[in-house]
Amino acid sequence: MCLALDRLVKWKMQPCDVFICMSGIYVVAARHAKARYGAKIVLQRGSVHILRQAEILAQNSQARQISDFMIERELEGYAVADWISVASKHVVASFGDSAEAAKVYKNSYGVDVTQFPSGAGERDSETVLYVGQWSYRKGVDVLTDAVMALEGVQLLHVGPILDLPFPAHERFTHYESVSQDRLSPFYKRAPVFVLASREDGFGVVLSQALASGCLVVCTDKTGGPDLSEMAGLDRLIRIVGAGNAKTLAAALEAALRQAAAGTFAPISAVERELLSWRCYAERELRAIEGEDLAEQKNEKTRAFHDCSVSL
Repeated sequence: MCLALDRLVKWKMQPCDVFICMSGIYVVAARHAKARYGAKIVLQRGSVHILRQAEILAQNSQARQISDFMIERELEGYAVADWISVASKHVVASFGDSAEAAKVYKNSYGVDVTQFPSGAGERDSETVLYVGQWSYRKGVDVLTDAVMALEGVQLLHVGPILDLPFPAHERFTHYESVSQDRLSPFYKRAPVFVLASREDGFGVVLSQALASGCLVVCTDKTGGPDLSEMAGLDRLIRIVGAGNAKTLAAALEAALRQAAAGTFAPISAVERELLSWRCYAERELRAIEGEDLAEQKNEKTRAFHDCSVSL
């Protein structure tokens, strides 16, 4: 699939000043855009540095591993890119002092907020929601232990089962993947959303959950720390260290209590708009035009200002 898409895009390409492409998929097309049109290459990397990702997954033989083919293509893409766009601080950090580190900048992903209305639903006060792959990478073994430690708490999961079995327990409910436009009813069922990832490039489900009116509990290896820096959203987010079931359970318990008590201001229209693809696009355009990167070139972690919002 990678090889076919790469060559097809090269064949169909028209003159361009900037070529934006997904890492691992496009190498030949990126080289062609640079050689033929002198285009600036912006590589979108959705997870941590490929070598760091492979290292994390190698810690568990049951986890789905990264193939040598994909590692090679990722590294080739990093080399040809002028800029590497990532979505969270911990992904920036994963590039460390590598040759590609100077190319990396951060721009947190957006969501289609119109698909995730924030109105109150009939939320079960003892239900925690997780949307995503049921896998070692997503920390579901730790999540299972955390939920089991909380008496009466239910976990609702939506997504595919990958490399770890789903618990055969009455407090765990699984639904197969649904399209984005059918996710909103699930977010309305739970007051708290959780993402226990060991490694996650960002986790757009976090933004979907926030936009939907959920409180969020997540690890420091997601986009949660980045979202918590956006215009007061920190009041809706609890962040714990990855891989620790005890601290995750405590954060879930505290969030459920907070949701039941209603002792927080719900997300506002302005805050929801900050999670949108429109704001993401404005930040990305400023990056491509070089304005923000020029201002931040001496910072260890490049991050963009929130886009202006007028409602």
